[in-house]
Amino acid sequence: MTINLKKSLPNIMKILVMMLIIFTLTIVNNKDIEETILTSSQGLSNKKLDGE
Repeated sequence: MTINLKKSLPNIMKILVMMLIIFTLTIVNNKDIEETILTSSQGLSNKKLDGE
């Protein structure tokens, strides 16, 4: 059983291009996701500061 490289080369190239496209889209989608930062305002005071 021999593999004819000339016949299989276009198929290999198609697979590599598809893998590159999938990899690129994965990287782009991961950069677009923003992390949500939860903050708490319970430690803040609403009192006015008196000018002493």
